[in-house]
Amino acid sequence: MRSGAVEARGLVKRYGHSTVLDGITFEARAGECLAILGPSGCGKTTALRCVGGFIRPDSGAVLIGGEDVTAAPPFRRQIGMVFQSYALFPHLSVFENVAFGLRVRGSSQAEVAERVGRALDMVRLAGLGDRVPKQLSGGQQQRVALARALVYAPRVLLLDEPLSNLDARLRVEMRTEIRSLQQSLGLTSIYVTHDQEEALGISDRVMLMRAGRVEQVGTPWEIYNRPATPFAAAFVGAANIVAAEVVAVSPGRARLRIAGAETDAVAGGHEAAGNPVWAVIRPENLAVEPSPDEGAASGALPAAVRSVTMLGPVLRIDADLADGASVAATLHHAGTPSGLRRGERVSLRAAPEHIVVMRRAPGEQPPGR
Repeated sequence: MRSGAVEARGLVKRYGHSTVLDGITFEARAGECLAILGPSGCGKTTALRCVGGFIRPDSGAVLIGGEDVTAAPPFRRQIGMVFQSYALFPHLSVFENVAFGLRVRGSSQAEVAERVGRALDMVRLAGLGDRVPKQLSGGQQQRVALARALVYAPRVLLLDEPLSNLDARLRVEMRTEIRSLQQSLGLTSIYVTHDQEEALGISDRVMLMRAGRVEQVGTPWEIYNRPATPFAAAFVGAANIVAAEVVAVSPGRARLRIAGAETDAVAGGHEAAGNPVWAVIRPENLAVEPSPDEGAASGALPAAVRSVTMLGPVLRIDADLADGASVAATLHHAGTPSGLRRGERVSLRAAPEHIVVMRRAPGEQPPGR
């Protein structure tokens, strides 16, 4: 494993009878940004703090650059940490906030001045070293926290919900800046967030967690377009998750029956005729067409429009399939009224490569039901 890579092996952490981490294993490759995504209470911050040395796992190991650091304190791990609350000293100047750790380590005045100056340059705060935190905007305070983490030239950068205190515009701006800085430095980073857009936008890979376990790991494209479980499909973006049955299987294709109509999907390798499955379709991949009777014969699904909602550049079409299942489609209207009305009969169609097939146990309900 190259210097800077992080590996967590079988991490377990319990508090009383509650298991927060249930034997999770993951890796942040050297130079990449790994986002840890999941709902509140899933264990993502605990996993990050185990990597940083702020929490000792009950079992398992943490390696950085191939070295076992499970028992090492944080200051021995060569990590930089950015906390959700920023944790700035309100009475110290920007310069002294960034310099604090260097002074504790006994760095010379010349080294402190050189390193702090370089760190403030990296985060675009040169010239603001004499100010105190209350004189800064939220985005500037976040940059101070980032500079303080970078001033040591760490092997690994850990970020725990670093943008949650910023407004929506600043979140996007700072996300872009952090990503650009991480890439330019080639710095291995682990970024914890509950915000799916943030995770997809800042990372090379995403680790989705659920109830102390790893649900799926993949690139942002894989996580969004090829979710591995119904939970992954429902948590990341919007998804139609409808019950289906496999009618037939051919090389690379599975014929599905959904609400009495048949359509093709890309086979995942585990399908067999007669098996119950979930068919997962993103709303933007679902086309809405007239002539439902003809559409049903050609692989589309007959439906009745329940509502049409204007959402800026797109229209959201909510519709009911023949078996009562609810689905949604989003259409770019390009400034032209759709003409669709409540109760109108339509056909819904998705290309086979846009239908993800997942195993379904008899009687299983989709997430959220």
